Amino acid sequence: MGNYGNSKSKAVLVGLALAWLGMLLCSLLASAVVYFAPLTDLVLGKLGLALEGLCLCVGGYAAGRLSGARGLALGLLVGLLSLALLTLLNGAGDHFPLKALVCLAAAGLGGVVGVR
Repeated sequence: MGNYGNSKSKAVLVGLALAWLGMLLCSLLASAVVYFAPLTDLVLGKLGLALEGLCLCVGGYAAGRLSGARGLALGLLVGLLSLALLTLLNGAGDHFPLKALVCLAAAGLGGVVGVR
């Protein structure tokens, strides 16, 4: 019974790490795209939010898949922790409610799909 909490926390940490690694790789790819193709600020903001949602969906999926149960709760936890880290690093900003919705919805959906 003591191993139950350990496996859930490990699943959340792995999901969080995968989400942030994905965000790093997507940021590098988006930087190359921006360098070669001039995009407006509106497009860049929406592209960044979409890539963030995709990476958090992957992180939630990994957490749900590793745990095998409680995918929604673990996915939401991955999204909440990522949102907290993003807010600490970048500040809340004007679009915080939209960012919170994307983070929680994408990670939660990934967690549900990850459980099967």
